[in-house]
Amino acid sequence: QALELPRVGKQLLLSMALVRTNPRTPPSCYPSHGTILTDRFHWAAFPPLDTVLRKHMKKYYELSTNKCQSRDQQEFNNELVLKIRVEAKKYGWEFDDKAFDDKKIRDRIRCFFKTHIQNAKKRLKTMLRNPEKRANIKALAAHFHLIEEKGVDEMHHDDHSDVEDDMGYGLSQSYSNEMGDHRHHNDVVHTFRNDHHHNHDLDNGCMEV
Repeated sequence: QALELPRVGKQLLLSMALVRTNPRTPPSCYPSHGTILTDRFHWAAFPPLDTVLRKHMKKYYELSTNKCQSRDQQEFNNELVLKIRVEAKKYGWEFDDKAFDDKKIRDRIRCFFKTHIQNAKKRLKTMLRNPEKRANIKALAAHFHLIEEKGVDEMHHDDHSDVEDDMGYGLSQSYSNEMGDHRHHNDVVHTFRNDHHHNHDLDNGCMEV
């Protein structure tokens, strides 16, 4: 039942997004000096910019979860835009002035982080649909301490109004719908619970499905 609790689902997705490494092979060379970043650019095509975002991923998610729309979050987002501009300038890259002002760059940054959450949600659904796969059991077991801890915490919270879905978490309802017609919900939880307690050599960073 813990996975159906909003706080647990959100923290699980955050954790999965943070430990996920980029499955794409980085480009063999960087874009040339003088490259203009148009509205169709992809972060992965500019590894130094991608790296800046990944280094600040944990902080971004923390503020999105705990201080959404606060001054701290606004200042952090503005600083992140500046870091991205500075890093791009180091390599002679420029954002297209017609396509990007600071607000548009902030939007693209937000999309970057939201996409990671949505991808984590997809991976989790795949895991829950295929609980018999060893890799899925290991991946869930690696996060069992978080599920157990947050599940207990949420039992003491009656008001969930502060759990916003701006980053596209929405795990609880989608999880319930996904698993509503399946009878192995308890088996999934029981399986990775046992696997967690009896396999202490699990690689906590392994999130491959």
